[in-house]
Order: sequence, then structure tokens, then C-alpha cells
Amino acid sequence: MVRDRSPALAIVDIRMPPSHDTEGLDAAKTIRSQWPDIAILVLSAHVDVDHAMELLAGGIRLGTY
Repeated sequence: MVRDRSPALAIVDIRMPPSHDTEGLDAAKTIRSQWPDIAILVLSAHVDVDHAMELLAGGIRLGTY
């Protein structure tokens, strides 16, 4: 979807289909590497801190709440 629409912001859940494991983080990493200007908002009720911090460490613009 990001490839087709070139959004300013991508919103992903850490656990997305098909397995609800870390597909959202994997998608966010791909977005970050291929389209570094697209902002990424990662949401989840389940937090995998190591993977999330790895993604966030590579960003230029970050915000935490």
C-alpha cells in the first residue's frame, strides 16, 4: 500500500496478519529503509521492546509518548 500511495504517514500495528507475530515491525523496517521520508506510527497492545527500539533507533524524526 505504501508503494502504491506514497503516504506521508504509515500506521502499523506490531502484530499484523497473517501470523500476528512481528509483521507490523517488519513492514515498518521495510518502509523506513525504502522510504525514509515517510513517518511511521507503530501501535500495539503487545510490545516487543527490543524490536521496537531497533526500529526507532534508525529514525531521524522520533517522538515518544
